[in-house]
Amino acid sequence: MTALPDWMVLPPGGLTVADYEALDEEICRTVEIVDGAIVVNPAPRRMHQRIIRRLSDELETACGSDLAVEFDVDLRRRGNVARIDHC
Repeated sequence: MTALPDWMVLPPGGLTVADYEALDEEICRTVEIVDGAIVVNPAPRRMHQRIIRRLSDELETACGSDLAVEFDVDLRRRGNVARIDHC
């Protein structure tokens, strides 16, 4: 049996946003914090990435230079953190 990495051992009450922010950037790319628990997300599949890229291109074309599609964004809500990083 493989031991969990230290960052996956939850403190009493679970992880906080501050705990998440203290994690290495590479770890943050693959996990979310939901109600104090760590949720590990698989990498998006190629087809998903193609669709996101095409939608992004269309949105930026339609909006002009006033707006831009951003990737690699942390979404925070009520103590939960989700990484939006689809391309």
